Amino acid sequence: MANSSKPISLLAYLVSFFWAVTTYGQQTASRVSVTTISPSVFTGQDYSPWLNDDLSSLVQEVWMPINSQYIDVTLKLAQQTNVTHIRLYDHQGVFSDNPATIYALYGSQKVLLGKFTGEQYLQWVDITVSPAVPADAIIVHKIGNNIPQKVQVYGAATASITPTSTNPTLVQSVINFGVLGTKTIGAAPFAFSATSNNTGSPITFTSSNPGVVSVSNSSGQWMASVVAVGTATITASQAASGSFTAATNVVQPITVQPVPTVAPLPTHTNGIARERKLKQQFAVNAFEWDLEDPNRPWEVDATRLPAVKKFNGIRHYLDWERLEAKEGSYTFNPSYNGGWGYDEMYARLKAEGVEVLACIKTVPSWLLASWPESERDSENVPVRYGNDFGKPSSYIEQAKLAFQFAARYGSNPNVNPSLLSVNSTPRWTGDGVNTVKIGLNLIQYMECDNERDKWWKGAKAYQSPAQYAANLSAYYDGHKNTMGPGVGVKNADPNMQVVMAGLAAPDPNYVKGMIEWCKQNRGYKADGSVNLCWDVINYHVYSNNDNCSQTGTSTRGQAPEISGAAIIGQSFMQMARDYAGSMPVWVTETGFDTNQGSPLKAIAIGNRSVVETQADWTLRTSLMYARLGIERNFFYQLYDDNPGSSQQFATMGLTNADRTPRLATQYLSQTNQLLGEYVFKQTLNADPIVDRYELNGNSAYALVVPDEKGRTAQYTLNLGTATYADVYRPTSGAQSMTPQRVTLQNGQLTLQVTETPMFVVAAGTTAPAPTPTPTPTPTPTPTPEPTPVPSICSATGTIQREQWNNVNGKNISNIPVQNAPSSTSQLTIFESGRNIGNNYGARIRGYICAPQTGNYIFWIAGDEATELYVSSDDNPANKKRIASSGSSTGWRVWNKYASQQSAPIALVAGRRYYVEALHKEQVGDDYVSVAWQLPSGAMEGPIPGRYLSPFDPGAALSTTSAANATVTSSPEQKVSMGAAKTELVAYPMPVTNESVIEFTLAKAGNATVEIFDMQGRRLQQVYAGAMAAGASRQALLKASSLPTGTYILRLTTENEVLNQRIVVAK
Repeated sequence: MANSSKPISLLAYLVSFFWAVTTYGQQTASRVSVTTISPSVFTGQDYSPWLNDDLSSLVQEVWMPINSQYIDVTLKLAQQTNVTHIRLYDHQGVFSDNPATIYALYGSQKVLLGKFTGEQYLQWVDITVSPAVPADAIIVHKIGNNIPQKVQVYGAATASITPTSTNPTLVQSVINFGVLGTKTIGAAPFAFSATSNNTGSPITFTSSNPGVVSVSNSSGQWMASVVAVGTATITASQAASGSFTAATNVVQPITVQPVPTVAPLPTHTNGIARERKLKQQFAVNAFEWDLEDPNRPWEVDATRLPAVKKFNGIRHYLDWERLEAKEGSYTFNPSYNGGWGYDEMYARLKAEGVEVLACIKTVPSWLLASWPESERDSENVPVRYGNDFGKPSSYIEQAKLAFQFAARYGSNPNVNPSLLSVNSTPRWTGDGVNTVKIGLNLIQYMECDNERDKWWKGAKAYQSPAQYAANLSAYYDGHKNTMGPGVGVKNADPNMQVVMAGLAAPDPNYVKGMIEWCKQNRGYKADGSVNLCWDVINYHVYSNNDNCSQTGTSTRGQAPEISGAAIIGQSFMQMARDYAGSMPVWVTETGFDTNQGSPLKAIAIGNRSVVETQADWTLRTSLMYARLGIERNFFYQLYDDNPGSSQQFATMGLTNADRTPRLATQYLSQTNQLLGEYVFKQTLNADPIVDRYELNGNSAYALVVPDEKGRTAQYTLNLGTATYADVYRPTSGAQSMTPQRVTLQNGQLTLQVTETPMFVVAAGTTAPAPTPTPTPTPTPTPTPEPTPVPSICSATGTIQREQWNNVNGKNISNIPVQNAPSSTSQLTIFESGRNIGNNYGARIRGYICAPQTGNYIFWIAGDEATELYVSSDDNPANKKRIASSGSSTGWRVWNKYASQQSAPIALVAGRRYYVEALHKEQVGDDYVSVAWQLPSGAMEGPIPGRYLSPFDPGAALSTTSAANATVTSSPEQKVSMGAAKTELVAYPMPVTNESVIEFTLAKAGNATVEIFDMQGRRLQQVYAGAMAAGASRQALLKASSLPTGTYILRLTTENEVLNQRIVVAK
């Protein structure tokens, strides 16, 4: 071995090596256990699921940039083994372009065993090793999430073998150290990616300018931290080791640029970035035969059009093959597959005021023919068989069609005609002739396929977030114009909006994965934003009693406000704000079956029939999405797929077979007539829900009880100086709602609200927007974006989570909080991750800043046991348990047990309060989440990071302490921790050009001074090093390195944390 004091000859090593191989034939192969797993670089990925055989316990995906590098993950074997074969479990995702490679490691010798590309999908893959190879460890060489989900090793244990050599010829160590490029101030610390042929000694790094980029190995991994704007060179070195001489140093330059000046995002009102008319919530999915008679497909059928006109928009399911029946042979009017006249159809819909989203989907037969016959499915990934799902170039055929469609139906009249083509040969005498047309200005939105996360159809039809982002990059603009002319939507019409395919599994993390791919492969725009390749975020969700979407595990549909749909909507809106510049969010499939065998059925409630409940829930879905800020909503679908079938989705049609509108359509149409031009403004009350809409300064109100029990509630609406009001209720069999005129007493209108929405329009008033009248304690109904937080107490945007591993039992009392935790992390919302592991305990604690004065209600949900504590101030000693759950509630299910909800708790605006959640996980799914309802009635679940700060173990300070004081312009007023002399000050303030940061430590030790934005992201390290007790240091903060805004200045010592708010005003 490398550190042996008695080296033997190379010949002896070879003899021992072959002896290990030949002894295998004398022994029986068996499973060899793995004892430890260690990555060469920690990228945030937890490989512990490789230590068990539970196929529901999987290595979780990590989409951070640090995971986008090749690393070695070493699985130490319990015994030295002659390996005969490796079993790898293929879960999902294909990555033949960046496969994982599997090696046997024996001492310092690596032997390649095979590659893993993820092509089998939910199957075990065997790598046979012949002849057997000796190993004491297995190495998985991987990048990103391209891994097997289980690794099993088989072979025969051998006697201890110590390969050594005598006076070997020394080999030159050679370092491979990649280009570092340019970083932006505020970038997260990153790991160096360097390799060497010498595995016996570590590669070390130094920085020529630590004031710009500092390097550290304090965590056991070499990391670089961006400190300030400037340039530096990083040197990689490696000492001699064993049979290797020292390496020649490799130097790479690095530049740190300032944060680009970015225009501020639009001001949000209840999460809404733009004013959206209510009518945008009344759209439907449909096909061409819903408008055109298959026997006369070249014209719109006058008997079919009225059903479509009941809706404000349609999502047109359009099969690719209808437009390109043969490769490169485009036909539109008529299409040579079906004879449809799309020019006529789209022109008529635009004339009728019906917006069209063209969802071009499925794989044409000529492309599908490249696939093996046994794997052909029209919903396969749209590539030629064998092409890499992860490369934009694989999707060139689809991207060319997108260009042709956008050039014809988009708004750009200046497309080069030489790039356009149609098949102008008639199919028969008298047939219509296709001609090239440009800029018809009939379509504004194109959707790139449908539900590309088709896990249920296997690897041939499933695209990972990265793969679908690559698909979109080709579809959007020919992967930034690298795929030749005539490719991509934006190259035909820059105004055409590209809508990502609606997700079947509505998970914002899928979109975040797409964004990460864009960061790595498309880069950033001049304004500093990520160069994304879609314009609208899109997902599908069907409200049901299992808080899922389409898995079929529910037993019935559920009222939208109390299903998981509201929480999912909030999470997508939050993700869009945080990661996608407030990009519009759409829901393009939702609905309820009427067949009582369906797992998505509407149900009879009290004296309300199934059809009436379907109507109630359908209209309430539209109102809910308007409330959440979802820009457009499309119901599934215009007609039943299969009348009489109990299959989910089969009986969701909103129009009868005789083309008369069902009750749900009548409700939507009547509401559209009354309030379609109105814009949602605010939610005045949570239960009953009271929403205010506005048009030209006039208010209208929507009221409904968010339940499914036939419950009613009384509410008094304050309409100011109005003398009367008109009350509207949806009515069966009517074209519009008939108003009930009511005379008001002092502007007050008392209403009995039901689970069917009702509407109120005031008349004869010049009063300002009304304020709500207090009502009984509401049931939690999610409402986005509360009143802005006062600036009296500052929240840093994170809360601390601690985890204790290997904790048996299922009770909260089993958590060893008196011991040091196994790990500590910061959360940006009051919610942990999901499926972290088994048999652990966790504590989330810190401070919450109250944005309003009044009574708050808290909820806790989790799997398995949870408890929630809140203190009367910021002192943990005063905490009291306010809510709990002894067993699993389901993800973000707030009302499964009465104990999950707290009693009303009075909090004062601007003060901070200690809060703590305890969580005990045994086996299976795991997470914990905390929600609250503000005094205004708005509910937020989970609680956003803008109210949160991590726990400070140094002291329990009140909100009037200096730790929360605003920085002044005087250096004499300093932030200090209680009676201690640790101090932090910045002056002058606000920073217009530069400011002095001065800090002192009460006790000798290490200290760091850092600057964070209000979302808790570190932007700059001002200082890091050791300091003597009582010593003061100064650093200079230059305004040029930060945009105008508010930031957190943080001093961290070995036992204290000071936070200071600073303002940059250039």
